[in-house]
Amino acid sequence: MKLMAIILQMLARILHLLPCKSRVALLSRQSSKMSMDYRMLATELEERLGPDRVVVCLTEPESKDVLGFVAGTMKQLIVACTSKVIIVDGYVPAVSIPAKPEGVTVIQMWHSPGAIKKFGYQCLDTPAGRSRESAEAGRMHRNYDYVIAGGPGAKEAFGLAFDYPTSKVWALGLPRIDFLLEQGKNCYRNRRARRILNENEFLGNGKPTILYAPTLRKGAGYDENWLTHNLGQLASALEARGRAAGAPANLIIAGHPLNNEFSQALLREHPCVHVVPKTATIHLLAVCDAMISDYSAVAFEAALLGIPVELYVPDLDQYEKSPGLNIDLRTLHSTHTNAGAALSAALDLALAHHAGESCENDFSTLTRSYFKGIEYGCTSRIAELAVSKL
Repeated sequence: MKLMAIILQMLARILHLLPCKSRVALLSRQSSKMSMDYRMLATELEERLGPDRVVVCLTEPESKDVLGFVAGTMKQLIVACTSKVIIVDGYVPAVSIPAKPEGVTVIQMWHSPGAIKKFGYQCLDTPAGRSRESAEAGRMHRNYDYVIAGGPGAKEAFGLAFDYPTSKVWALGLPRIDFLLEQGKNCYRNRRARRILNENEFLGNGKPTILYAPTLRKGAGYDENWLTHNLGQLASALEARGRAAGAPANLIIAGHPLNNEFSQALLREHPCVHVVPKTATIHLLAVCDAMISDYSAVAFEAALLGIPVELYVPDLDQYEKSPGLNIDLRTLHSTHTNAGAALSAALDLALAHHAGESCENDFSTLTRSYFKGIEYGCTSRIAELAVSKL
């Protein structure tokens, strides 16, 4: 990291001699594919500025493709050094490491609407986080002028995670919140839901559907079988509720994008468990009646859409230590360390939701407070901020 920092700083000094273009650059090392947030924001910016003044430069993270990451970082450095406004959705070395010239604005639009678990500077020197030495060498999350939070409930956690005062954290929402809040039979979310229903026959069996969407586990104490184990526990509990009549609900597994490992043998053992391939978790929300999650911010997205959420956290003691939590989950009735209890609560809510009945719980209440005041128009608000800095 130290060597990379030296190289980036040296190259940046040369590149900063080039003219700085009046354009907005969207950079990411989350994936080589554009996220929903970036697609929606890029479209909005192009409508305001024209396509020539908006550039998107993406790369896979180093954990997936080291050579691709190095090449992508070099491209991002060129774009960053020649753009007046830069938007990132995570830590981007090409933006944080070199010195930032006067007149350039950097906006951090984090890729999650909130933060149940700690991240960034909150969990340095824990098994799940970076070392302080690595963070300092790579100037992690430096050079930001603004940090965008999904809701006011995230401001304090984001300030600590990025190591900025909360005055620099603006609760503008995220483009994906617009996707969730948009109304109308023919809005994109509902059109996508109809396509999922048509392409997956099991969703038409008359049973409610529960989505299991856990976060990524990493660090000491987690092996590659954790997802298979947890899913198996939930599936067994669901089948026990149905007994001879069969499972009373469908159970869809939606793993974290960085962790797609689970046993195919488990799918054969538990017919109630299904996978919807090549479909993002946020698109699955509209075809589900309840969600079981843990520390993932996708739980907020479900609750924003009116989907009841129960939390299955068998590793709560361990997770409180590394990476740590921003929300005291032990105070919520919707938090469970036992698979049977989590499944039973989620199934009751799913049955009520499927029947059109009221099915809110204390996680629903928490979400309303966390995103208080955030309404449709997040994409426009962020674009407005970016354009105002050109």
